[in-house]
Amino acid sequence: MTSGGYGYALGHDVALALLPERFSKPGTKLDVAILGDWKVAEVIADSPYDPTSARARM
Repeated sequence: MTSGGYGYALGHDVALALLPERFSKPGTKLDVAILGDWKVAEVIADSPYDPTSARARM
């Protein structure tokens, strides 16, 4: 993982990571260690960035 934090506009944690191609398919579940605590992460297809907050208004 290269960086991460809580996405207030999205309502959940967001992390960025560099993955080997074999793990990069959207929907792939991964176990990641965050400060010694294991969490399940899922690869998503699109960037969660939403500059107009259109998805937050749905």
